[in-house]
Amino acid sequence: MIYNNIEELKKQNNIATEYINAALAFIEQVRNNPEIAEGTYSIVGNDVYANIETYQTRALENTRYESHRNYIDIQYMIWGREQIAVTDISELSIEEPYHAKKDIIFYKDSLVGEKYLITDGDFLVLYPYDAHRPCITVDDESVQVKKMVIKVKCR
Repeated sequence: MIYNNIEELKKQNNIATEYINAALAFIEQVRNNPEIAEGTYSIVGNDVYANIETYQTRALENTRYESHRNYIDIQYMIWGREQIAVTDISELSIEEPYHAKKDIIFYKDSLVGEKYLITDGDFLVLYPYDAHRPCITVDDESVQVKKMVIKVKCR
């Protein structure tokens, strides 16, 4: 997992793959146009694409851990704030088995993991071994957020 502000990732661009470079270029477009419509955007065919949505953050007990096998997530906060809990998948028990079409596994409720606060311009890069629990309120206050999740196909 990588946690940082997007300006810092841009400085590390020389070590990124062409997929990460394409994702960074799309993030820059979104930064310049935060009113971009919700929906799915193809960046590099099915190998790199973005889902943009607006939603209300939820109490911890109304969220759950998930992970993916075939894609890395770059979770980028366009505006708003939320917490995302992250732990290694080995720390959790599977609740719903792998769903290949959606590339997702859900895990039983657990309080393990570290919470990361993401606000405007912050991101998390989550690898297949990173179970993550997004959409968590900050200070028990539900707020509306607009977030983009870029899916980058693993090689």
